[in-house]
Amino acid sequence: MVYIMDKAGSGPVIQKIDTLDKSSSTQYFSNDHQLVVDGKNQQLRVSNKVLPLASVNTSLAYFDLNKAYYLTMYFGLSDTLNKKYPLYHYSFRNGFYSWDAVR
Repeated sequence: MVYIMDKAGSGPVIQKIDTLDKSSSTQYFSNDHQLVVDGKNQQLRVSNKVLPLASVNTSLAYFDLNKAYYLTMYFGLSDTLNKKYPLYHYSFRNGFYSWDAVR
């Protein structure tokens, strides 16, 4: 996810989705990422960089993930409508306001 800022609002959007496969009881991997879960020492390895992971508030993480998915789909819908109907401009900025109404 990346965080975008605009004059109408700000929020997370999904930049890339990746699936981790389990290789052992403590390691998960994909083409670009490796997650090592070893008791208290949890690490995420991305392109030869090691990032320590702290405990996560899951409800906050789910909220951010849902908002990112919603905004990503809303921005995609806006682009699709603007390409199909070029005489009318449907603003992606409405996504920031509609998220507050949905949640």
